[in-house]
Amino acid sequence: LRMQSAALVATTNSFIITDRTGAITWVNPAFTAQSGYTLEEALGNTPGTLVRSGVHDPSFYIEMWATLLGGRVWMREVANRRKDGSLHVEELTIAPVLDDRGVITHFVGLGRDLTAQKALEQQWQPEGSSRAFLHLGLSDNVQYTMDESRPAGDRITSITIDGQPLDPAATYTVGSV
Repeated sequence: LRMQSAALVATTNSFIITDRTGAITWVNPAFTAQSGYTLEEALGNTPGTLVRSGVHDPSFYIEMWATLLGGRVWMREVANRRKDGSLHVEELTIAPVLDDRGVITHFVGLGRDLTAQKALEQQWQPEGSSRAFLHLGLSDNVQYTMDESRPAGDRITSITIDGQPLDPAATYTVGSV
């Protein structure tokens, strides 16, 4: 048990434990670093009162609570607000914790900060896609498609340069396209 506790404290991913009502009972140092809230400030509050950004509509949270109270794991990208008011995006996984009778007693949340990754992905958006390839020495006539429903880091589904599709199984060198 001591090793598990040490791992939760040492991880760079934020980790939150709440009771069944959502009141925070523990957060790790990564949560405090990402959110700006200390453990003492977080205790007894709900994540919704501390970090809710206002970006997501009520149906987002209705679906989340329906999943969790149904005893299932919930995972989504979430925009949260830091204590200083700035937004950050994280991949959030929340799981219910059940007692011996199968009754939910707590929830555990694990968040991976995607803010830097999202900033990089912005360079790959259609209005900036050519720019990202130009400084690689490639053509300025680059187009691609993205599938937002796919996991982060695996969203680009096709790339064409000068109208020629790139084969994802092939290896390319600068100047070969």
